[in-house]
Amino acid sequence: MAAIIIAMTVATVLTGLLPSVAVAGIWAPVMPALLLLVPGISAGGEFPDAALFIGEYAQNKRRAFQTP
Repeated sequence: MAAIIIAMTVATVLTGLLPSVAVAGIWAPVMPALLLLVPGISAGGEFPDAALFIGEYAQNKRRAFQTP
């Protein structure tokens, strides 16, 4: 979980530090699009872990209602 938070933080910081079109040229619009993939992939990787955690700690009667 810490690796996911770190990946999202690093991608956000790097997005703020991207160069302008005058410096990066054609790569200026490509770089933010690539950096937006990192948080998306990180959040997508977190979902199965969260669902498993909820399923393990749910009451036996409520387990089917609390897991996706």
